Amino acid sequence: MKEEVNGGEEERGLNIDLNLMPSAGNVIGALNANEELVAEIPKAGEIAKDSANLLEWANSQGQLTEEFFEDAKEKILDFTTKYGRESVLSMLAAAKKDPATRDSADRLIFARLQDLNDGHDKNRLLFDKKKSIEDTLAEDSLQEWIKSYSSRRKKKSPFPLLYDKLSKHYGDRKLAQQLYILERKEGNDAVKKTANELAMHQITVRKKKGYSGDDLFKVLKLKEEGDRMLDSPLWYTWIIYFLRLKKLTNIRLQELAKLVVPELRNHLIDNDLYERFKGATSFEGKLQAEYNEKVLKEVQTKELETRKRKGNDDKALASIKRQREDDGQ
Repeated sequence: MKEEVNGGEEERGLNIDLNLMPSAGNVIGALNANEELVAEIPKAGEIAKDSANLLEWANSQGQLTEEFFEDAKEKILDFTTKYGRESVLSMLAAAKKDPATRDSADRLIFARLQDLNDGHDKNRLLFDKKKSIEDTLAEDSLQEWIKSYSSRRKKKSPFPLLYDKLSKHYGDRKLAQQLYILERKEGNDAVKKTANELAMHQITVRKKKGYSGDDLFKVLKLKEEGDRMLDSPLWYTWIIYFLRLKKLTNIRLQELAKLVVPELRNHLIDNDLYERFKGATSFEGKLQAEYNEKVLKEVQTKELETRKRKGNDDKALASIKRQREDDGQ
């Protein structure tokens, strides 16, 4: 029975570049021509013995369990440390050619691939700087990598690693903007699903960093959006995170405005906010702007009333003080 390896059947998954062992005739000729190689004969015997032991162990392990892969990776690492990477590749290539050891070789190759992926998955995620985020997520090679990663690591998500690489490549601000757009864009379901997973992980990352609403406002540079702020995907990215921090999911726009306006006043003066509210052009942006403007006016009115009361109180206190002074108290 063929075992699936790295997301495909045996022949496909195990098609890796292995250096083949030289033929016996070539080895003897090389030994005669180079005395330095003669000294390697005892080492070759050790390699052959350890190779046989490793293959025998792999064949005796039964099903391919997580425990097997962990043990196999350790044994391959020991072999590599002792004899070098080329010896490992040669041993696996030779064993795969022999019907008697082919299954054992396949098991070890699969384990080695997992080990390589542990250390080099990041290096395999290389992106073309000229490509858009949408085109990058739509690439067959990337979608295959996601499937392969998920199949190799049943309990581990590929999206934290993918997000890390994408955010470093494109920048957190640009990535956040595009993920919001791609989550809602019809067409490529794989891209939409990937964008959704990445956006969810993005929230997790920001929470772990301890970002407040104010922090994210600065990170996303929403102030730089100007009159387009309420129409920007970054605005909605900020709102979504802000509501997550408040542990809110469904909220009416007027209630949202009451939460958002005080936050906005930490970054922008009131006149600037009014200009940004007026600058909204989308249906959603205009609707939110309407409620934001209403709340801002209410807040300003209350502040004015408070100042007036305080002013009247100050005047009253001053009057009482003068009266007492006149009375000689």
